[in-house]
Amino acid sequence: MTKGIDCTDEDIVINLWHWMVEDGITSWVFAAAMLRQNGYKRMSGKTVKERFKKYFEDTTGESVYVKCPACEKGTLVPRSSDYGYFVGCSEYPRCKYHAYQKR
Repeated sequence: MTKGIDCTDEDIVINLWHWMVEDGITSWVFAAAMLRQNGYKRMSGKTVKERFKKYFEDTTGESVYVKCPACEKGTLVPRSSDYGYFVGCSEYPRCKYHAYQKR
């Protein structure tokens, strides 16, 4: 039997936001270890990455870590604001492309 709490895609984003987005940690293996430390069931780094990306695709309709469709120079990256999580271009403020969570 696997110990730990089942983890939703939203749990992954909320728990990893600080390390993966604000601090720029790029190791998904590290991310999986941090979730395990927080009491969630063991997952591989690949699974965590897929579920992190899936959360943004499901809530905004856009993929993350792909080329920006507006400027074609930047990459779509996860961001947050007072209104919630969203996907925006890494070339901001030159490119203002963004996709907010669907309500």
